Amino acid sequence: MTSAVERVLSASQQLVVDRLDLLFLEAKEGMHRGIEAAVVGGVAVGIVFCGWLCINASIAAYFQTTTSLPGILAALAAINLAAGALTIVAARQLAAPRRSKRGG
Repeated sequence: MTSAVERVLSASQQLVVDRLDLLFLEAKEGMHRGIEAAVVGGVAVGIVFCGWLCINASIAAYFQTTTSLPGILAALAAINLAAGALTIVAARQLAAPRRSKRGG
């Protein structure tokens, strides 16, 4: 009887150890995927920013023959400010906690 109890205890301890190992592996994999996503997101933001700068530069170069450079830059700054404000509003709405449809 004692050996059966010892085997049950040993098996339950091994089960706990195996579960902890699995938990650590899943946490490590999740952290690795999170870091990968952050790096890819950072690269994507950098690429979009470079594209946005090129678009603004090409607009400024195109209108330079008809308008003064300070006027063009002021107009582009206003457009970029409006786009940034809309992006902030949209991000805040997405990040806000959802209200429950049920009362209470």
